[in-house]
Amino acid sequence: MQFGVLFDMDGVLVDSNEAHFHAFRRIGAELGHAWTDPQLQQTFGMHNNQIFPLLLRQDIPLDQVQVLADKKEGYYRELARDALQPIPGAVTLLRSLRAAGWKVAIGSSGPAQNVRLAIEVLGIAQDLDAVVTGDDVIHGKPAPDVFLKCLERLGLPATQCVVLEDAPQGVTAAHAAGVVAVALTSSRPADMLSHAELVVDRLADLSPDRLAGVIATGRCR
Repeated sequence: MQFGVLFDMDGVLVDSNEAHFHAFRRIGAELGHAWTDPQLQQTFGMHNNQIFPLLLRQDIPLDQVQVLADKKEGYYRELARDALQPIPGAVTLLRSLRAAGWKVAIGSSGPAQNVRLAIEVLGIAQDLDAVVTGDDVIHGKPAPDVFLKCLERLGLPATQCVVLEDAPQGVTAAHAAGVVAVALTSSRPADMLSHAELVVDRLADLSPDRLAGVIATGRCR
């Protein structure tokens, strides 16, 4: 049976939190908002169209959100090329899955330019069968759109795939797409990720056989 794995990017493949937080704090200061790390943490996994209204506590026109988002992501990319670090074990796991015959996709709510930069830094472009970003969908996580498009591009049913996530919204999005989820405690504690089928502290704890077991026995909660 052909299996597929859908990797989130930030917090699963790369540690990008500080670069994102710095960019948000910079644009927040320009807008007169001193956003705190806890405020920013609640936005993990969301699309910018969701994040800015949440942080600003008001509905704002989509074109204004896009202006803010473009500026924030520009600040992020200024830092990211030098600041991005692979999550320990990420590339090893991804390549072990490829070697075992799995199809591999990235499903991120982040902008395409950010995702491409992270893929370049990690050196994994040749290992991917599909890449879906926030630019490809209208609704970010916790909506299932990103993962549904991953399934479409991989040509696999949800029942033969597993999602690797680090955010509660991402686990919810996986389940909404009908896919079982494994959660990594890289950015959130285990109790916030307990709705995943499996929660791990290290990617080194995963293997193709273990993930195949999650697919075989897991049930979307």
